[in-house]
Amino acid sequence: MLYLTTRDRFDTYTAFHAIKHDTAPNGGLFVPFKMPHIDVNELTEQPFGECVATVLNHLFSTRLTGKQVEFSIGRNPIRVKSAHQRTVIAELFRNLDGSYEKLEQRLAGKLCGCFNTDEKTTSWVAIAIRIAVLFGVFAEMRRQGITDRLIDISVTCGDFRLPVAAWYGREMGLPIGNIICVCKPDCGVWDLLRHGQMRTATCDVAYTELERLICAACGADAAISYQNACKAGSIFVTEDAAELSDGIFCAVVSEDRVASAISSVYRTNSCVLEKGSAVSYSGLMDYRAKTGENRTALLLEDCNPADQLGFIAGAMNITEDALMKLLQNS
Repeated sequence: MLYLTTRDRFDTYTAFHAIKHDTAPNGGLFVPFKMPHIDVNELTEQPFGECVATVLNHLFSTRLTGKQVEFSIGRNPIRVKSAHQRTVIAELFRNLDGSYEKLEQRLAGKLCGCFNTDEKTTSWVAIAIRIAVLFGVFAEMRRQGITDRLIDISVTCGDFRLPVAAWYGREMGLPIGNIICVCKPDCGVWDLLRHGQMRTATCDVAYTELERLICAACGADAAISYQNACKAGSIFVTEDAAELSDGIFCAVVSEDRVASAISSVYRTNSCVLEKGSAVSYSGLMDYRAKTGENRTALLLEDCNPADQLGFIAGAMNITEDALMKLLQNS
């Protein structure tokens, strides 16, 4: 598999460079020369580890096996469950170490071992692993009979790796409808997707991965323009706002809505959300209220609610012991 960068459409790099380095010599982020296409329906008969190995092998030209992946992260490291209002939650923390972060680290180590390099989770490796996990999640949804033609996905922006992974996953064949990017109130992404411009004066590392999305949607010239605006602290303007916002909806959710979302979902469906998925859920509700769309939507739960006992128990108005019992029985 060959790679280009977000700032050059001619020079190519091997998968080793994308594994070893965060950026190319020109400062650009690695992007695939050509995205492979994978039919998620063909993965439904494969265990989760096989699905992940298949996708990673396409992206890095490796020869990982399902057994190798299972040895790293366990045989059943995720669980997919239905919540209310046509919402599906993928719990991605059910691995050997109890967190998605550890799952990512273990898979990154396995990839690095294939190239005989240091165990470092570079930015593209993290995105590629998330794409592979998404394919595994969608295959599990197919096995459970969730075969909607399109499924929306609501993700928190954070460092923007999640929206980028969902974007590339859709390009590779995942039946993703709209990607709901849920941002903090002071995030400039809403202005970018809505008006085609954003202030970069307050940009930090959280916006770094946005360069990949701009490149994928609008091309390398737009990505270079974005980076130049970030360096100058000026306003980035794109004439391709429609291309960038196609299939993406931006929702702004404040922190004071997290507790109410946790309480609401527990009250109506006896389902416990952790903070991150509560933010994604709130953004999903905004998207549905704004657009009237009500197709099945996916939320990703990276953290174990048991690691946030105090906050979640307070939001649900129950004791921590009662919450722990609920989680143990779920």
